[in-house]
Amino acid sequence: MTVRAMIALVSEQRMQNILPCLQKGAGFAEVWLVRSREGDNPDSHLARARDNTARVLAPVAVHDAQPAVDAFAVGQVRDVVRGVAQTLAARGLQPVVNFTGGTKCMSVGAYLAAVEVGCIALYVDTQNERLLWYHPDGQVIVTPFSLERMSIDRYLRAYGMTVVREGAAEEIRRTEAVVDHIVTYWPRNRSLIDWWVEACRQSEERSRRSEDPGIRPPNMAQVFNGRLVDYLVRAGLMVRRGERLYPSPEGYQFFVRGRWLELVAFRLLRKAAEADGMVDELLWDVAVARLEDVDAGIPEQDRVLNELDVAVVTRGKLLVLECKSGSLRGEDALNKLQALQLRLGSFAQIYLVTSSPRGDIPESVLNRARAYRIRGLISGDEFSSLADLVLGRSAAVPGRS
Repeated sequence: MTVRAMIALVSEQRMQNILPCLQKGAGFAEVWLVRSREGDNPDSHLARARDNTARVLAPVAVHDAQPAVDAFAVGQVRDVVRGVAQTLAARGLQPVVNFTGGTKCMSVGAYLAAVEVGCIALYVDTQNERLLWYHPDGQVIVTPFSLERMSIDRYLRAYGMTVVREGAAEEIRRTEAVVDHIVTYWPRNRSLIDWWVEACRQSEERSRRSEDPGIRPPNMAQVFNGRLVDYLVRAGLMVRRGERLYPSPEGYQFFVRGRWLELVAFRLLRKAAEADGMVDELLWDVAVARLEDVDAGIPEQDRVLNELDVAVVTRGKLLVLECKSGSLRGEDALNKLQALQLRLGSFAQIYLVTSSPRGDIPESVLNRARAYRIRGLISGDEFSSLADLVLGRSAAVPGRS
């Protein structure tokens, strides 16, 4: 069996150097990273990219090609890559030059070296989810991604982050009947959910004023099989005392803080994942921290960098859903998503999920979603197709009608 070694160009986008090692049957035993001189500065983004890539690729042996190169010197890159490729071949390994990363000049130099040595050159086409193998005889072999399973934490580690907490499985189980009920009758029950959100908010305000915070369910609570109140009580989200209901702290979070929408999105994706088996991992309520903060022992309350409402890994991609119930106004949600997109790299896809009807979403929000390169804005009118939109079975365009 041929044992391969990959020569790759250090890039701020890490996944193009990681995915080939996850491809089933690729057989890479070593990876040699070619870096620009900026990567020798330990505080540079390229140095962090190199370190993160090496950590994620373990147990594959990762080595640094020497010396560091001028990022715009084609000939210098060609010489370094050619030297590494020749050394690998002399050791009985099959060198493969991955010319996807680096600057354009580095890519050109790496490809020329592969041609001179007569070895395979590799391009990672992340958009179309395939690897292109350029053989010395002129053949181009195209292989679709067929990747080993990847966890959400492993993807995050490629970008210097890690999962420090995730939503409790017990809460998912306990609220399952409530969430299923919402999904079954959506969107006919939208006004009912809005009523519960406002009722819980007013209950909290009355409690602050030392008034009775009890809620008297309206007649509409008997609609849709009349079961919602029973499900809320069984889930511990409401406490029944006589004819009144009292929100538990979890019930307040469920409605006012929008956890119901997060759990609806999670439920819809989990159902689709169970059906097609294409999802590697699906998590809800994910707290993320920098690896360096975790390694330094910083307390959890001081190290959480971001919270992801729902996160999915499928076909090597990280998909993140930010869920916002009620009116979608202001810039906070979109600013958070723009920062996430920059931090998680171009291979991550960010979605904004809102319970609002598409017609109620301001045009300014749609325009900013496009400008911020948000992958999709999924309105309350589109819950039935949420899994298809997110998992790539159809296109989710922020401004589509």
